[in-house]
Amino acid sequence: MRIPPAFMENFEGGVPLIFKLICADSRNSWFVATEGKEEGCFFGSGWSKFAVEQNLELKDFLVFKLVGNSTFEVEIYGRTACKKNTTLAAKRHDDGVHSPAERAREVKPIKQHTAKRKKPKGAAVKRARKLPKKVEMDAEPKESSFQLVLKRYHKSYINIPRKIARETGLRCKTKTVIKNSEGITWGVDISVWKSGQTCLSTGWSDFWAANGLAVGTTILLQFSGGSGNEIDVQILNRGEPGDSSSVQLVLKDYQRYNIFLPSRFAQKTGLRWKTMAAIKDPKGKAWDVRISTLVVKETHQTFLSTGWSDFWAANGLEAGTTILLQFIGGSGNEIDVQILKRGDGNIGAGGRHLKTN
Repeated sequence: MRIPPAFMENFEGGVPLIFKLICADSRNSWFVATEGKEEGCFFGSGWSKFAVEQNLELKDFLVFKLVGNSTFEVEIYGRTACKKNTTLAAKRHDDGVHSPAERAREVKPIKQHTAKRKKPKGAAVKRARKLPKKVEMDAEPKESSFQLVLKRYHKSYINIPRKIARETGLRCKTKTVIKNSEGITWGVDISVWKSGQTCLSTGWSDFWAANGLAVGTTILLQFSGGSGNEIDVQILNRGEPGDSSSVQLVLKDYQRYNIFLPSRFAQKTGLRWKTMAAIKDPKGKAWDVRISTLVVKETHQTFLSTGWSDFWAANGLEAGTTILLQFIGGSGNEIDVQILKRGDGNIGAGGRHLKTN
């Protein structure tokens, strides 16, 4: 069921990831997760259980009263416009009788039927107690991030990758807070275009100006779910000519022995013409690594070889880990490696390089 778009303005900081639905009659409660789609924001996991246990039927009329920011008190009216006895409906559901036709087919005496169903009814109550725990596990706030090399049109808005917008619930929100590395925050509107694209809009240009962003600057946007609804923005590289260059990589299992560098990155940094480099971990410890170049069909492919596997093992890298390689020019010939996100070890050949500057 879709949440009316006009009603979404009533939520402070955007639509919550999980709602608690309380039946006005029985005071029983259900936990329902929200789900963002191109058509809007919908009740997802948990809604079908609510509908079944409340014996909802076609043309029933529901009134949702918002209590707090993430709780609805629900009143249910039947097709006759009379309020339904949801307590009785829930009892019929527990007893396994869902319609007059089914009740007519019951041939056993009431006492015998009730006595026989006592134990299953207790089991059903036990399952109901487990529901909040299950929803909390499924809807645990996720942390997602992505790197972006700014272009001219990014002064006005920033497009959020569809997967991240869906996972974090951003497409169901109307506002968010972005914070720079100094902890200063800006309020920013979230807009969803007709195409389904989610973007940061009004307020983003203020952040751009205040933080001195420019075309070519590389930033990292990291979203932390929960009630805070906050996006941390880190400036990785301001893109000044001859200063430094960086590339973000999602590691694959075979890269434990050598790691190929994007051609543009290798050429811009001059690594293509070098034979050795020093790679430094976040703690400042350095490893000497050999740089090798292959020529395949007149195309130069540069990669880190001897010494890289030692760095991999010492820093506990694994498939799926996201790292940032930042080349620092000069006589030191140094590559700083930052570990942005630990992987799950399940990324195979499907991993991919992200954008480079």
